[in-house]
Amino acid sequence: MSISLSLTELWEVELMSVVILVEWHIQPDRIETVRELLQATFAGTQQYEGCRRYEIYESQESIGNVFLLTEWDSKEDYAQYIAWRKETGVLDQFGQTFADPPSVRYLQAI
Repeated sequence: MSISLSLTELWEVELMSVVILVEWHIQPDRIETVRELLQATFAGTQQYEGCRRYEIYESQESIGNVFLLTEWDSKEDYAQYIAWRKETGVLDQFGQTFADPPSVRYLQAI
């Protein structure tokens, strides 16, 4: 049995997911705290329902500039994940380390 999709159907399948790019500027004296929090609290994120990809990057040019790149099945899955993280208090812990509010961008493939 073979499955074939038209170009339009392939395009619609690809666009169903959403990529979220979060950029944080961390207070210089809180960088190690953030690294520890990321390792300790986000280890299970990839297993969270709807999470397809979860990657963390740190700028080579600007110490304390952290990027979180995730891909989710939908914005709704991401919103449920964020609500769960709020309930656990993790977002409050991270909020104490920000030098300024994070930038959140929702992206899709074109």
